[in-house]
Amino acid sequence: MVEGEANWVVARTQPLQERRAVRHCADQGFQTYLPRFWCKRTKREHMLFPAYLFVAAPPTCFSRIRSTRGISYLLATGSQIATVAQTIINNLKARENPHGHISWEDPYELKVNGPVRMLAGPFAQQIGILLALAPQQRAWVLLELLNQQTKVCVERRLLEAA
Repeated sequence: MVEGEANWVVARTQPLQERRAVRHCADQGFQTYLPRFWCKRTKREHMLFPAYLFVAAPPTCFSRIRSTRGISYLLATGSQIATVAQTIINNLKARENPHGHISWEDPYELKVNGPVRMLAGPFAQQIGILLALAPQQRAWVLLELLNQQTKVCVERRLLEAA
């Protein structure tokens, strides 16, 4: 790795040159991340962000990255190179399957019409039936409350498969 405090930046690559840019960045000692996914329909690997690549480098090396083969420019806001938080890179990597592809599966392994357990909140440890996944990381659950079935909307992170 190149010396200095590394920041993740987004490099715009030349068309269909992502892998070439990765190779040339690695030759210079830069860490890169190129998120990919597997398309079942086309049975091919695709880039999650076509023509974009994450590169970790100290600010003093940004000009070297810009002149790397396969890279067109670094994303910027005005004259300031835009950086990406390490947590975003970690979250993307956490969704990778053993083949290195981003997985679109529900990370909580919840199945619609399957049993779920509430982990926290006023209904902690209650078992219910997952009715549907809702927008904004929420879910509809059917719970037995006061001897009647009640439909409640909760955060998905508060559920686990029972």
